[in-house]
Amino acid sequence: MPAGIQHDPPRFLDESSTFLTIGGQDEGYVFRLETQLAGYTSKSDAIRLEWKQGGKTLATAKCKVSDSRDAKLVALVCDQREQTLKAKGAIDAELIYKDDGDDHEYLIRTFKVSVVEWAKKTWQLAADDLLGAAYAIDSHHQSISQVPRPRFRFWIASGEMNGTATLRCTVDGAALPDLPASFESTTRLDADILPAKGERVTWKWTQVEVEANTLMDGAKAGGSDVALAAHPGAWACLVRLDGRPLRELRFQVTADGTIASHPMQGAARSAPLAPGVALIDVRIPRDAGIDQRIKPEQLRKSRGFGLPWPSDPSVAAIHAAFPAAVETPKPVAPKAVAKAGAGKLLPGASHDPPRFVDEASTSVRLSRNADGKTDGYAFHVYAMIAGTTSKADRVRLDWKQGGKLIASAKCTVDKSERDALGLDHCDYEGKPLTAKGAIEAELIYSDDVEGNDYLVRTYKVTVAKYPSFGDAVYQVVADDVLGAAWVRHWYPQILNDSRAGHPHFAFWVAAVDNFLTTPTTLRCTVGGAKLADISLGLETGDGGTIEASTLVSGKTIKYVWNHLDATANVYFGKASEYPQGADKSAVFLADHAGAWACQLRQEGNVLRELAFTVSDKGFISSGLQTAPGAAPTLSNTAAVELRFPKAAKLDTRVRPDAMKRSRGFGLPWPTGPVVQAVQATFPPASGLPDPK
Repeated sequence: MPAGIQHDPPRFLDESSTFLTIGGQDEGYVFRLETQLAGYTSKSDAIRLEWKQGGKTLATAKCKVSDSRDAKLVALVCDQREQTLKAKGAIDAELIYKDDGDDHEYLIRTFKVSVVEWAKKTWQLAADDLLGAAYAIDSHHQSISQVPRPRFRFWIASGEMNGTATLRCTVDGAALPDLPASFESTTRLDADILPAKGERVTWKWTQVEVEANTLMDGAKAGGSDVALAAHPGAWACLVRLDGRPLRELRFQVTADGTIASHPMQGAARSAPLAPGVALIDVRIPRDAGIDQRIKPEQLRKSRGFGLPWPSDPSVAAIHAAFPAAVETPKPVAPKAVAKAGAGKLLPGASHDPPRFVDEASTSVRLSRNADGKTDGYAFHVYAMIAGTTSKADRVRLDWKQGGKLIASAKCTVDKSERDALGLDHCDYEGKPLTAKGAIEAELIYSDDVEGNDYLVRTYKVTVAKYPSFGDAVYQVVADDVLGAAWVRHWYPQILNDSRAGHPHFAFWVAAVDNFLTTPTTLRCTVGGAKLADISLGLETGDGGTIEASTLVSGKTIKYVWNHLDATANVYFGKASEYPQGADKSAVFLADHAGAWACQLRQEGNVLRELAFTVSDKGFISSGLQTAPGAAPTLSNTAAVELRFPKAAKLDTRVRPDAMKRSRGFGLPWPTGPVVQAVQATFPPASGLPDPK
């Protein structure tokens, strides 16, 4: 029988998208092939897949053809469900094309696979030869739903594909900045083993497609995109997942910005490639730790459902680079080793740029555990970290007591535009915790490029189990948050916007939020001269609400601390920095430079007092910002002085001793006269009793 490539036009498969699997049933298994076929010309032609063992045909599947986006390729599915099989071991599956015009049959491809009955009534292929091949697909030969960027396809022996991906590439040995990437799982084979005793095991092989989010093939690129033509030469790219090397891809980029096929593509026994597809070299890093199964002897025999390796000298180097054999249901990635200061936890301030928390918005709170029944709690930390530069960097929060690690939570990292802030949510939802008393929660930043860990912030909190009838109530006792206040200059500087261009004051109150909708004003003096009242919008801030709702003797008692975002209806900066056409009633801080003293008023009551200085450029600061030991702040944020009016009746609980010890989740106060003046205004202890 002649080969498919001998037909005119040649008929062959797109190996980069070929997927063969079997599905188990009680009495046996059936099989299915999905691929794309080149050279198809007539709907009257017939295609079939014959399942053979020892030269004997066991079953046959008719194949259906459907159009694809690329006119040179058609989608092909061969689905055999009429007959169940039990044949195990070596199988030859022959894909045969019958041309209705010349009445000849052509052998397009022989799939050489091994069928395993992994457990009783569980059938699947042993797909151990899939890990040795990889392909690059240019932007013109992708599905219509995909962003037109070059993509890379390869297989892993795992189903685990969650996390932040990057490509760390060199071109002729010179390093490029890390390229953000995204993963998409296209096909997967699962083999379940259900032992009579012990834990269930599932072997998985997943084909993944990696998109370099800023790469463009060819010579044109816009914005932050990178044109391949600008970097011709030998590329070596580590595909990294959450900072660990998953695969290394090696390929050549030509002067016109295309990815060339590996030299072995031109050798004898090399299968032809579909349009827009390039064969590239893939290596499995020895420290990947993601693959459940690596069988180097099988990888050397074939490279994907029995596809032979070409006869080329370069193949020997690829085979020599295969790692040692692996067979483990739960692979473990090795721990990263720092390039400098290995084993040390470095201070966040020593990083370049410095890493620190935006104290104006951070918070720590507890919640009931996930099942809502078991005694215990989960913890949640919100923080914005200054200086975030790479999505491949990682952040975690270690929950400690007495120096002992109790639990750890991964933090999600995103980026905002100003100051390259990292937006972190550290949410622990594991085994419920019951540790009470003093807790130190360390926020640790792992730099993916350096390999070093940095201590960004140590949160010092007290966890209490509040007296309550029925369900246990755990919460932090956030008494120290009430003494500090901050201001954020909210960019961009535009007019007639409820948030942008205004100063936002951030502080905490120990009160429920029913006062947020009550009209609120700032009554201010500048250098002793009174200004017209300034309207103030109140809403819950980024720090959220810390609440312990208890039921004691049939009565509900709420311990609550609310983080507030108070937006003043004035504009920071100068009028000239805003577009023309401003309302004549608009107030610009630059027109009122000097020492400000403001009462925050509701219905004749003074809730808080704020003191700060406005510069001649229209920006707010205070002596707390420059006092010895002051915490660093973002470029648009500053500490301001907060005082309690003597007749304030807002807070349900005030503990001045806690407020003097620290100013929010264990943050130390700076030193100096301005701090003493602020603390002197703290009122005596009042309100709800201490939780026991």
